[in-house]
Amino acid sequence: MPPPPPAGGAPGLDIFVYGVLVAVNGLIVILCELVVTRKVQRWPARIATITGVLAVGGGLAAYALPWGVAGLVAATVVWSVGEIIGSPTMTAYPALAAAPGNRSRYLGASQAMFGVGSAVGPAAGVAAWTLMGDAVWLACGAVAALAATAAFIGMPASAKP
Repeated sequence: MPPPPPAGGAPGLDIFVYGVLVAVNGLIVILCELVVTRKVQRWPARIATITGVLAVGGGLAAYALPWGVAGLVAATVVWSVGEIIGSPTMTAYPALAAAPGNRSRYLGASQAMFGVGSAVGPAAGVAAWTLMGDAVWLACGAVAALAATAAFIGMPASAKP
């Protein structure tokens, strides 16, 4: 799950708003994950990955816009749905891409990178926020665009999750 805005809150917004955004993410995942995943599993892996990554990046980038609380909730819905669309495929894809004898190695390497991201991400996110302020959300959108481009280039069009 991408990080919510900083715990101290932005000027003019109560800390309660940030708690609501995290709760909206959880609610979206609980209510929609099985239904969306059932539909997305029929999509080619590349399309599911690109769609999910771009939705997450777009939702995070939208945090930089001055839309107020309603805009923050809408942005949270967008990245939450993107998470639901892309995550199952991105988790399963290494096993599909590997030769049968290497599946466990590919899955292990993939999950190790998620672990590194979970360990390094919070500190890196705080450092980026400190250096960039709200522009950090635009940087998240740019990184997502690069990730979507990498998925387009690196995943075959016909692979199914």
